[in-house]
Amino acid sequence: MTTKILIWITMLFALHSLAVAQADMPLKIMFSDRPPLYFLSVEADGRQVIRGSVYDLVKTAVQTVGLTATFARLPSKRVINAIRDNDEALCGMGWFKTPERELFAQFSAPLHDDQPWVVIVRPGVEPEIIKAGSLKALLENQVLRPSLMDGISFGTYLDEQLATARILDALALARSVDGPQQQVPMRATM
Repeated sequence: MTTKILIWITMLFALHSLAVAQADMPLKIMFSDRPPLYFLSVEADGRQVIRGSVYDLVKTAVQTVGLTATFARLPSKRVINAIRDNDEALCGMGWFKTPERELFAQFSAPLHDDQPWVVIVRPGVEPEIIKAGSLKALLENQVLRPSLMDGISFGTYLDEQLATARILDALALARSVDGPQQQVPMRATM
């Protein structure tokens, strides 16, 4: 059996156990948009529909074990706080396992392997990013600064690297950015 099949079987077993224990209550599954994995889409007729490859896997697993579930799109920090509060039966879809989160959350086996991270920049900045050549060098750059959304984790390694970086407020940046953005692949080196 491949790893992905084992992960699927493990997830089905866990969901089946939950279905037996919570038969009369729907499980609330919370998420923050992360296209193309899971996101809220507005149809031409105005209906809001959840879509995405990981959403499809989770929905199929839930249906396979006969569990009733509701999906709710919430801001990242609200999802984390709800799981930390532990006031109701709920799940968060698509979260990195970090030491801090392991203190209050249980994690299933991964359902998805991420693609390599990219750096998104304004046009004209790309040469400076390429010149840096590594994440370490980029974060040491005195002119360029990363912008992060509060409450988001990029996994233990990147979180540790970003912990010492000079961070730019993502909301302030969103209000000041004009024009299209470009994606530049960046390899993380120690």
